[in-house]
Amino acid sequence: MIVNDIKEAIINLFSFEVLEENDNNIIFKIYEEKQAILDKDHVKQLILEINSMTTENDIELCDNYSYEVIVRN
Repeated sequence: MIVNDIKEAIINLFSFEVLEENDNNIIFKIYEEKQAILDKDHVKQLILEINSMTTENDIELCDNYSYEVIVRN
């Protein structure tokens, strides 16, 4: 997954409009004058951290310090 994938997911899921995009940030219009800023460097760092984790059966994600699992109701 790359930053552009996340940007496209945000646009498709929430119908946010991209007001501005540069090397560091993506600014979305979320409601009237309200804006949300996506920090590209922070997203890239999170992607690296997630990619370093192991996964089992596509329902859990873990490393030496954390464990996450999908919970469905």
